[in-house]
Amino acid sequence: MDNLRNCPICFDIPESEVYQCVRGHTICHICIAKLTSCPQCREPYGVDKIRSRVSEQLLDNQTFDCIYVEGGCKEKLKRQDISKHGETCPKRPIYLCEILGFSNCKYIFDSSDRTSVMKHFKERHSAGCVRSNKLIMRHTDFKSTVEASISKICYPAILDVEDSVFMIVGFVDTNRKSASWMCLQLFGASENRIYEAEFALLNYENKLPLFKWSIPVLKIQGHADTDELKKCPLEIPFSYISKLCADINDISISIVVRAFKPSEKEDSLQNATKMLTVCSEARQLETSLQVVHSAVTCDNCGQNPVIGKRHKCLQCEDYDLCDNCMAAGSHAHHFFVGLTTPEHGQLLRETFPMIRAQSRFETATQAPTSSSGIICDGCQARSFPRKQYKCLQCPDYDLCERCVSNGTHAYHLFVIIATFQQRQQIRQSFSRIRLSDISEISSQMIVSSNGSLCPDIICNGCQAMPILGKQYKCLQCPDYDLCGHCMSLEMHSNHMFIMISSTEQRQLIREHFPRIRL
Repeated sequence: MDNLRNCPICFDIPESEVYQCVRGHTICHICIAKLTSCPQCREPYGVDKIRSRVSEQLLDNQTFDCIYVEGGCKEKLKRQDISKHGETCPKRPIYLCEILGFSNCKYIFDSSDRTSVMKHFKERHSAGCVRSNKLIMRHTDFKSTVEASISKICYPAILDVEDSVFMIVGFVDTNRKSASWMCLQLFGASENRIYEAEFALLNYENKLPLFKWSIPVLKIQGHADTDELKKCPLEIPFSYISKLCADINDISISIVVRAFKPSEKEDSLQNATKMLTVCSEARQLETSLQVVHSAVTCDNCGQNPVIGKRHKCLQCEDYDLCDNCMAAGSHAHHFFVGLTTPEHGQLLRETFPMIRAQSRFETATQAPTSSSGIICDGCQARSFPRKQYKCLQCPDYDLCERCVSNGTHAYHLFVIIATFQQRQQIRQSFSRIRLSDISEISSQMIVSSNGSLCPDIICNGCQAMPILGKQYKCLQCPDYDLCGHCMSLEMHSNHMFIMISSTEQRQLIREHFPRIRL
């Protein structure tokens, strides 16, 4: 009797219409679309195919086992729900190793056998294991990562935390020229608890974070659609890693897994360390250029809907770019995540509050520096691609970043403006903070070389002392200074800085800072 319910061609339970030939042999709607005659009696189906209403009614009055019944699923389903349930069935076999990139391993993840899973990853894939929610990977070979010629998966690490087990996996993608990490929850007693993983790249010598970012932890249960496990929300470009390797000999990775508490993230004033997120520098699409992100508008050129790859700002509440505007460098002062499909957008929509970049003060409303009506007094350029440098001593003197790097007007003090809001703030306060009474004295200053300019000043970014070369002093904090390297990494970028090029300038700023501080 059971065999009579199945399609004689594909042997599945028909989930939609059932058809028959003139002799009464039944067939499902999928198989009949591929045939012109009955495979049993060879009678042609004809143009007007015959529905088997009796078979459909008999099937509608029955329930059926899940296709993964042999794996332990005990659900009884209506025929229309068999495929839909199979996509999310908790008993669906998950070839976890193959999904992660271990192509030669056909191991099936068993959510009921914690010991076996951990043993497999330790013995087969050389996974390290710690009994803590914190892990530091020391002496990480980032140089070989950048120089890799083929994509690869890094050795996984397991965090065994009481009732939960988490796994950290790293990836090197030579096509996208980026490295990325994901955190998976393999086992956990509480299915409703949401976790996040905080990553930090550390200078191993002084344990100081170069930058941090947070990502949501993906649960294996509930992600039977294995494509979900292939989506790393964050990618670190090779160009950034190369810069770090050139400046720092030993870079470590710190990972902390903890329960996500929305109330903690909402109070950004208590989060003093800036959480940065970067996206891959590769602009190639993983899917067709005709992918349409409905109801999404490019905030630069106005394309609606965005077609192809969508780029979402991770610091603004709602800012998107199309691929062309992203490649042109629009909104370049913020960090983006690339979304190649609408499904990627849905995943990010659910986790966006967890990975949105934070700083001590909310930077979501800041926009790039607007140079409308401002001319560089050095090269006469009418636009400032990045930052505007405004002289604090002259009544109206501005330079672009290129002219400043060339030493133009270097004997005067400059305030660095990175956003439109900062420009407005300086415009309103300039008459108060301008150092007009010392312009004649400062014009005789000798610009410092790369020697020690500030023997007793500590860089608040990397803790270097003394600061060599130029000193950058925050115009809004009571005592915050950066060296040139940390300034180039755009640390503390939500505030404005004064660029100090000589010992004399430093002395003047020390004398007048209480008056000009914003």
